[in-house]
Amino acid sequence: MIRDELVERARAGDREALETLLIEVRERLGVVARKRMGLELRARVGVSDVVQSTCFEVVQRVGEFEGRAADFDGWMFTLLRNNVRRQARRFGAKKRGGGSPASDDLDRPAAANTPSFVAAHKEDVEILAGILDILDDDLRRLFQAHAIQGRSMADLARDDGVPETTIRSRFRRARIALMLEARRRGLFEQP
Repeated sequence: MIRDELVERARAGDREALETLLIEVRERLGVVARKRMGLELRARVGVSDVVQSTCFEVVQRVGEFEGRAADFDGWMFTLLRNNVRRQARRFGAKKRGGGSPASDDLDRPAAANTPSFVAAHKEDVEILAGILDILDDDLRRLFQAHAIQGRSMADLARDDGVPETTIRSRFRRARIALMLEARRRGLFEQP
């Protein structure tokens, strides 16, 4: 019943309740966004950007939510799917797995602290570490600084003494190389 109360409070304008709900679901939004976005789309727009825009939209539109508290996550995942579609149209890229039973299963809430989730996360980190080895030192450092450590592109550009557009271009090149290597290793389905 605590979650029902949080949803009702969020709908009534309680920002703390809404923040708690978003924190609970943010990681799952990321997992679903990653699964629903195709390789080409992820090369153009980050999963975190789609999740962030979805969370922003939830904040803006929470007062419009009219369903039961049990439907709140489904509503947020609908907003996420719509954001993926908008990004795909914007960049002319195809999303992957839209509407298939396997991707629809991802829309169901799942605990982020289950043993299987923790094991999968650990495996993902190990796979990423192995894939990062294909990048030259400069691209690997850039990718780790921005994607893993969360440093801004502007800070990285300032540190390297180059325009921010150069850093963005290098980061995009690193991200594409990593995605192609992941695909080559069979870690992603072919779009």
